[in-house]
Amino acid sequence: MTSPSDPEITLLPRASTLPSKKFRRYYAFLAPLRSPLRRNYYILLFLHSLLIVIHLVLLAIIFAPPGHLEHRVSVALGRQSNALQSAIVVISMAFNVTFLAAILFLIQQLAHRRALHTRQTLTAVHDTFSAWGGIGSALSVMYAQRKRATALWRLFCVTAYLVGMSGLHITTPGLFSVATFNNTFPGTVDAKSRNPVFSWPPSIYQNLDDASYVLPMLNLLQHTNTTIGLNGNVIFDVVGPAQDDVTGDFRPLSEDIGVNATAFHVTCGLLPQARQNGTSNGTVWSISTPLRNSGQYFDAAPIRLLTRYGIRFLPDTGYATDQSIAAQTALLYASVNVTDDQGSPATTLQLDPLMPGVPDRNQPDFPPAIIACNLNLTNMQVYVDSSSKNITAGSMPIRTVQSTWQDWKAPDLSTDPLIASWGSIFNIGTLSSTPANLCASPRLTFGLNHTCQTFDYLTITEKFLNDRLQLRPDSQVAYVDGSTIKLKDLEMALENMTAAVYWSAANNPPSLPGDPDYRASSLNTMNIRVSNPNAQLNLNIVPVACGLCVSIALLVLALAIVRLPGQSTSTLDSELNVFGLLQFMWLLGTGSDAQSQVAEVERPTTDNLRQAGMIDIRLGSLVHRGRWEEEDE
Repeated sequence: MTSPSDPEITLLPRASTLPSKKFRRYYAFLAPLRSPLRRNYYILLFLHSLLIVIHLVLLAIIFAPPGHLEHRVSVALGRQSNALQSAIVVISMAFNVTFLAAILFLIQQLAHRRALHTRQTLTAVHDTFSAWGGIGSALSVMYAQRKRATALWRLFCVTAYLVGMSGLHITTPGLFSVATFNNTFPGTVDAKSRNPVFSWPPSIYQNLDDASYVLPMLNLLQHTNTTIGLNGNVIFDVVGPAQDDVTGDFRPLSEDIGVNATAFHVTCGLLPQARQNGTSNGTVWSISTPLRNSGQYFDAAPIRLLTRYGIRFLPDTGYATDQSIAAQTALLYASVNVTDDQGSPATTLQLDPLMPGVPDRNQPDFPPAIIACNLNLTNMQVYVDSSSKNITAGSMPIRTVQSTWQDWKAPDLSTDPLIASWGSIFNIGTLSSTPANLCASPRLTFGLNHTCQTFDYLTITEKFLNDRLQLRPDSQVAYVDGSTIKLKDLEMALENMTAAVYWSAANNPPSLPGDPDYRASSLNTMNIRVSNPNAQLNLNIVPVACGLCVSIALLVLALAIVRLPGQSTSTLDSELNVFGLLQFMWLLGTGSDAQSQVAEVERPTTDNLRQAGMIDIRLGSLVHRGRWEEEDE
């Protein structure tokens, strides 16, 4: 009998020795946990339930007002966001492997222990134990059931359980991700005008030769995104770097921004009153028009020889009666048919002699078409994209072009320098390398009478217009079908050329000291919203929802695969927790009927062995009789 001074302490005494009912109930609650199998069973159910609770908590985080509470975890883009992404991958994979491995370890032990005390065929034991080898083994065993079914329901549950575990291996890494988002702050941005600055009063002799140099490269520049501020017939303000009002840092725009823009519109008309003055030597024709009728012999620059198929300008010579009207208009002549939408051609100028064709190319002599055009513009606001800084597609103004020919009418005098200096574009004299004719004459200058000796060439602006209309005066045939161009195409090409020259004049410095500088300098400061890109933690609803469904299914399957172990009276060694070849040999014992029946198989094919194993056994009744007692469920 233990004396009061005896240091021995009983941690879990018998219920009958507890001093009160309270301790008896406590002991009765803990008693089932003293069994390792029952303890493992409760731990298995707890882990499965915990898996469901984790997914439910994640769903609650997603849908709890105001939604996606995990977005409050945010870091800066760059090193911090990369570290967060790496941490998510490492932690999710470590949790996934550790947690699921623990569950799989427990359910296999419980399932194997249950198989020891269940009466079934030896083949069913073999199939069940083989199925736990992995998904491949489980599917192989399930496939073998087509010939001889043993424990079909149990095998189905095991296979479905392993497939579900693999599903969690897929969904768990996808639960979390790192998404970028923008915090917006008030800021300011400067928008710089891209219209040239012409002095007042405007002049028809603005020096725009330097501005014309960009025309041959315009197509290439537009593909390199270096023509910001120019889009077709529209010139718009260019947005500079946006500055955060709080920190003063430069940040990207958070949304599209409205800026000032100018759209150019050209309207062309007929000149039926145009006529030839005097005689011609066949390479130069002097003319008079309602636009430039001063009563002088030379009312306009001479029409020079132009081979089919092309268009040339008639620069002002300073003899026009009203220089203001001349500065707002353009005179041009064409050796190609210009028709409206009704198919009506432009008025032709009856020259004497007619412009010669090229006999070798079956081109007869022809009268050129003569056309006068006016310029108008519209000041508006357009929206530019926050990233590219170009006009958004929905903000581009719709062009308005006339569909039928009308007689030219003198425009109202404009006080806008861009309109009042338009004629300067057609006075640009910089030559291109494209011949205007096939005549071997020197370039025909005003007032001189020459014989054919060298080529004449298109100016840069003339070549730009002809290229836009797919025309070449030195070509045997026009690039366009039927040697005809549309009136609306001519007007749009003139609009594009006007915008391009003006945009170039506003962006490029003069090439020589003392030349006028038309670069724009006005700034318009606007209040805008700037963005601060960050990375935030994001829960993906599809993996969470799929993981929840799989977790519930796994709990149901676990309850179907294992049962709550009863109070064990087995004397089986508790260290027998792994089942392989050696364990099976020991369990079968020596001289058992099952072992003898399998050993008598002459040809050990899988089907023959499975047939021989179709004998009902209970493994506990075969091993070393009397050493352990079996447990009935």
